[in-house]
Amino acid sequence: MSIHRPNEAAMENDAEEFSLPKKQMKRKLCNDDLEKQLLSQAAAILSRDDDEYDNFGVIVASKLRKMDENQRLAAEMIIWDVLHKGMLKQLNVQDPIGHYTGPVHHSYK
Repeated sequence: MSIHRPNEAAMENDAEEFSLPKKQMKRKLCNDDLEKQLLSQAAAILSRDDDEYDNFGVIVASKLRKMDENQRLAAEMIIWDVLHKGMLKQLNVQDPIGHYTGPVHHSYK
């Protein structure tokens, strides 16, 4: 009875065939881990209770949607200016917030 020994080329081919699924499996595991992480983060965000700032943002968005485009753009600029000054600790009640000095759009007929 003789023992059949495969040649080295055949062994290398077999090794390559077995290593490819491992690489694909690692990639799939990485994708699965990423998917689990993203789902976990999404669940944490969705389960978080809204606070007064979330609610205020919803109200502001609702009111902006009811404005015509020019008024909405002006309001957005004023809101951004107020937020910017607040972040820089330069906001005070004497600021002329309602005096928008941005670009004026004229409608010529």
